[in-house]
Amino acid sequence: MGKHVFSIALAAIFALGLAACTPTPNGSVAEHSETSRFEQAVTLPTDIMHISDIAYTSDGGLLMAANTTDWNTIAVFAKTADGSWEALFDTSTLAASLDDDTSIGAACLTPQGSLLCTTLTAEGDGGGCYLVDPGSQSEASLPAGRITIMRSFDEGTVVASDWTGSFFRADYTTGDTVCTYRLPSGTVLADFTVHGNRVYASASKSSSANPTCELYVFDYDTGEQVNLDAHEESVLAAAFPPADASAVATPIWAASESGLFLCSTGAIYDCSGETATVLASGNATNLSNTGKTPERLLVGSGSDNIAVLYRERTGSTNPYTLYRYPQGEQPKSTSSLSVYTLEDSSVIQQAAATYRDEHPEIAIEVRVGIPAGSGLSADDALRTLNAEILSGTGPDVIVLDGLPFDGFAEQGALLDLSGIIQDARETGDEYFENVVGAFATDDGCFAIPSRFGIPAIVGSAEAIDCAQSLESLTSYIESESESPTGTDATFSVASLYTASYRSIFDTGGSVDRDALATFFACSKRLLMLNDGRNCENAPTGYDYLGSQLDDLQGGGSGISGSGILFAENPDQQFIEIASLLSGTSFGSASLAVENASFACALEPLSFSPERVFVPSSILAVNANTPETGQAKDFVSYVLSKPQQKQDSFDIGIAVNKTAFKEAQIELGGYGMSVMGDGGSELSSVSRGAFTEAEVEANCALVESATHACMPDKTASDILSTGLLAYCRGEATLDEALDVAIQKIDLYLAQ
Repeated sequence: MGKHVFSIALAAIFALGLAACTPTPNGSVAEHSETSRFEQAVTLPTDIMHISDIAYTSDGGLLMAANTTDWNTIAVFAKTADGSWEALFDTSTLAASLDDDTSIGAACLTPQGSLLCTTLTAEGDGGGCYLVDPGSQSEASLPAGRITIMRSFDEGTVVASDWTGSFFRADYTTGDTVCTYRLPSGTVLADFTVHGNRVYASASKSSSANPTCELYVFDYDTGEQVNLDAHEESVLAAAFPPADASAVATPIWAASESGLFLCSTGAIYDCSGETATVLASGNATNLSNTGKTPERLLVGSGSDNIAVLYRERTGSTNPYTLYRYPQGEQPKSTSSLSVYTLEDSSVIQQAAATYRDEHPEIAIEVRVGIPAGSGLSADDALRTLNAEILSGTGPDVIVLDGLPFDGFAEQGALLDLSGIIQDARETGDEYFENVVGAFATDDGCFAIPSRFGIPAIVGSAEAIDCAQSLESLTSYIESESESPTGTDATFSVASLYTASYRSIFDTGGSVDRDALATFFACSKRLLMLNDGRNCENAPTGYDYLGSQLDDLQGGGSGISGSGILFAENPDQQFIEIASLLSGTSFGSASLAVENASFACALEPLSFSPERVFVPSSILAVNANTPETGQAKDFVSYVLSKPQQKQDSFDIGIAVNKTAFKEAQIELGGYGMSVMGDGGSELSSVSRGAFTEAEVEANCALVESATHACMPDKTASDILSTGLLAYCRGEATLDEALDVAIQKIDLYLAQ
């Protein structure tokens, strides 16, 4: 039986193990619409706890089914002409008629405006089904099972999923199943819509190699899978992310009389024509804000009736936001602000989108030095940025991740931001001083990290003792893998690189050949040890070495704990080497430590005497910006507690200590489950929120990392290329070292 591991932060109800999707070119072309659109916030009713369904009406209005103050009462709201929401009816009468151990579960709106809802027993079993209208309710019927998603596209039937690995269409007047849409084993339905006589669905599938994001098309009436012709495949391929894209949210669908639409890879696409057409895209909008997950795409009959319902990825008193994308230009701004980041950054896109919401008078632009799929090198991007700064056309705010901070500081290209740190402290918030002051000198503070990560190891005391050097850790993993019980290990090469960084590079950036040789040799030994296991269930053409060595920047992947918790052999010990990259990383590590079948612990990982951290989303202000006040205000905004409390699996730990502590308690707890083929739950673990004592212990661990390592992307890319050639047998160790060191020396000499 296959296993598929899912992690959940309980307050956020967000599955961390699912595949998600970020912009990744796939060779197909999408055209941009000749008509521009802008993003416009739509006010939602206060106290919304959960939205079951939302849709445009035929006259351009909006209907929404949502829980407000009571989880057992779903109200149906209509948006009125003046922009307010009116409650039309709710399920309070139905709720009062149910047994004490029964509650209302999944619900959806019908095309006629009724509310179809299911009930659940205390044990979680599926119960009854009801059709609710103003002043009345009647019994309906659905096949047995716990329904989790429902949508109705025509009178009398509903398409529903009960997480069995497939979904079905049923007649809710009789309870008969019309047809079943079967997904492959281990695949989890994410979203779907009906267009014409077809069901279009996006789904996530997890394998040992990499989570994937997949597209399925079925006949609406028969359930048979539809094979698309070449033209249809080309259109959808331009909008749908590649199957091997790593990500944060699967694509979502909508359909109307005018066509088929998809929200994917930071844009909204019309997939109805000869090519996929981009209707709205994401720069500095919530389409690129990974702090929000697009949950529903809405398309109505009017040309302006396109909207996206977003859900916050972390616990929030206002978990939902709704934005329209009408035709036209953004209302005229009175000032502008440009933010430069070498590579696209979810933290910066999120901050830009929410900052723009609060300051609509400011036109904010996020400029990406190396756009996805551009093929530009970091060195080329840096040359362009330097030229812009010298010519006076440079950005107002510079995100220094992957850039040479010392070079900018020595040229006098950055403003002193000491006052921002002092003002931030005066708000009453605490900050992780070891991180926030990482770039402070006697001359001032010319950059401030807003996030950071810490390389770490979760394993037995013996494994942690052997992690004092990369050589001893590698030898231990090799020897233990041959033991009768067979200690297993997962690791991020980027985390190993971070832990080795201060040994490889001196303060001037020069390379220690012996330390680099150790990193190359040990990385290859570990990669070869895991090669077969990681490729066992991989898709055809999966490049294991390429995926592992694609990017050494950023500290690697976040700790998940899943290998320790759900090992195939209960007698088997497990080692995980990754990074603490968020509050959720601490939760996942705690689940592993508390529930492992062997005694284990979490410790920072460093192969130098000092514990290290990797600053990220490092903010600096161009000394020549004409928007000094606005640029500094943006930096202060990113450091503020509301922004810093945003938390997801890999965006980095908040530098605002107060935000970090509050989020760890408010999140509510953590859980992880492993699902078998067919959607059956094999096992699960969970825990409550961190106690204050546990939060203080987590803070102490963070504060024990005293030395920053800030990898330069150009140098890291050189090492990545050399290591890949060595691992593939295209170069000997000495050849790989010679080429890498020579290239880095040339780069430093420029």
